[in-house]
Amino acid sequence: MPIPEEFQTIVNKLIQKTKSGNVNWREAADAGQFFVPIGDVTISLDRSSRKTRSAQRLVTAKTVIFRVLNSEASLVDSFTVSSVSDEEDFDRMNLLYEGAKRRARRVDEVIESIDNELDSEGEIG
Repeated sequence: MPIPEEFQTIVNKLIQKTKSGNVNWREAADAGQFFVPIGDVTISLDRSSRKTRSAQRLVTAKTVIFRVLNSEASLVDSFTVSSVSDEEDFDRMNLLYEGAKRRARRVDEVIESIDNELDSEGEIG
């Protein structure tokens, strides 16, 4: 399934704001699932992969699942994008997923901290 038309603008804005560091993604208790509250709803991203048969060969189908949850954590709407059937939209959603993961896990801060430690005098470890 491609990204539904009504979500195109939302996905684009989330990608841009995530790239610029303006979305405070968090990691859920289920490792690999990321979420951000926006007003009265929460946006959730999840990624998975599975083996599937395509054109008589075995391939790994990767998916990104985008969910909108209301304030009671009930599902309002969702869509799933697959690397097998929707490569371009999968690439966009995977970019958003990776950005959310980096932001939630504070990858840039961790890298900066490692770099600072390596620049310091003395023994490491």
